[in-house]
Amino acid sequence: MKNQFIMNLKKGYLMILLHSKFRTLSMMLLLLGISLSSSLFAQVGNGPVFDHPWGVAIEADGSLVVTDYGIDAVVRVDPVTGDRTIISNANTGAGPAISHLFGVAVEADGNLVVVDDGLNALLRVDPVTGDRTIISDASTGSGPGLSEPEGIAVEADGNLVLVDNDLHAVIRVDPVTGDRTIVSDAGTGTGVSLSSTYSIAVEADGNLVIANHQREIVRVDPVTGDRTIISDATTGSGTGFTGLQAIAVEADGNLVVTDFLRLAVDRVDPVTGDRTTISGAASGSGTTFSDLFEIAVEADGSLLVVDQGLKALVRVDPITGDRTIISSSLVTSVNDDLAGLEIPQNYALSQNYPNPFNPSTTITYAVPTAGAVKLAIYNLSGQLIQTLHSGVIAAGQHSVVWQGTDFNGNQVASGVYIYRLEGINIVLSRKLTFMK
Repeated sequence: MKNQFIMNLKKGYLMILLHSKFRTLSMMLLLLGISLSSSLFAQVGNGPVFDHPWGVAIEADGSLVVTDYGIDAVVRVDPVTGDRTIISNANTGAGPAISHLFGVAVEADGNLVVVDDGLNALLRVDPVTGDRTIISDASTGSGPGLSEPEGIAVEADGNLVLVDNDLHAVIRVDPVTGDRTIVSDAGTGTGVSLSSTYSIAVEADGNLVIANHQREIVRVDPVTGDRTIISDATTGSGTGFTGLQAIAVEADGNLVVTDFLRLAVDRVDPVTGDRTTISGAASGSGTTFSDLFEIAVEADGSLLVVDQGLKALVRVDPITGDRTIISSSLVTSVNDDLAGLEIPQNYALSQNYPNPFNPSTTITYAVPTAGAVKLAIYNLSGQLIQTLHSGVIAAGQHSVVWQGTDFNGNQVASGVYIYRLEGINIVLSRKLTFMK
């Protein structure tokens, strides 16, 4: 008799169908190359769910701060329990409405500074009230306008430094006046070009280090703007980068980075550029990474990684590479005591239900082998409206609920939309109708 086990999470809505077709789940997953862990499909921590977490920073008391552009919020996470509390969003704190948050950092006085890509602005957030104040934007402060700001860090003197992905530049911002000054770009400083820069950190001597998306780590002189490659395909030994996303500095001066294509956390020697994988497919145990974003270093040396695919904060042991989810609103792992898991033979994308719909609809899809999958909503012009999943996912049946909102959390207009599933060498799509 088929023994079905169905879990429907309030956010994420991941459906797993289990039955007794296979003798043991362990044997089947081993054949499929899916790793096991000891916990059973559980959220970690209470509070508002993560949607598209991006940035992470650490407050003086050890509390964690995460920016989430899916829910347009700054969220505090308890580092022990994983409980999540809104610091600032549309309903918490006064000031300009949050539009699309990326990087976050903590100032010496405890205030939070966040990058708002939708506003092309830097915001200061009161850590207690959640009130938001513009530090620098098109009408606040002088200097080159921000175009696509991403990562941010705080220098020893309190100045803010950020990377702008569209300007291909490092920009210094006066924390009082909001004035903006180019530190390094095509016309300032010599050396390798900056391209697709998402993250920045400050070394102990004041030098700036950047994760350049073109598979290299770059050091920027904070005075001259000169750019020097620390590590790339020809500088330093070890596994090469494929998709650098974020960078942080450990207490001993070593650099740690996330590679979202290799799904790995690497340590880089700041002098030689030598690369060592700390945690990844073949390093460390625990939940498999899915879609890596920002990284930070806790006081005890543990590494914190934002995994957008898992909608989670993951703590990585800096020595063993073991991974522990400390806060998540999604199913994270499989228990090997379960009887078995039915694996579909092919990719499949079912018609959403209900359809037409308001306010929400469920999309179910099947994945035959573990691998990278993207499920997204597009309008009829082909413009991306919302990404429902992007990253590595286990083989099996899955479902997700779309609330009829775009990346900024705004309700979409009534009409017909396309939802598309992209897997390994396959693309499937269907139409759905949203009605107000």
